[in-house]
Amino acid sequence: MGDGEPVEMPRQVYCEFETLGQMGVDVTDPDAVVAELDAYDFESALEWLLDNPEQYVRAVRGGIADETTADP
Repeated sequence: MGDGEPVEMPRQVYCEFETLGQMGVDVTDPDAVVAELDAYDFESALEWLLDNPEQYVRAVRGGIADETTADP
């Protein structure tokens, strides 16, 4: 996705974002992501994104990591 450190997030949020990416959604467009998360009832990722907009931007740049499996 880009440079920087991966952003850690809860497993459910991670899985929902991964699924969205596999579906071909343009993850660099936050408005499109919000609309698609809502359309597919990905409530965990939607809530996380709305609560953590700065971390989402970092995630787009540096990738994401499932916090339950990320190295400490």
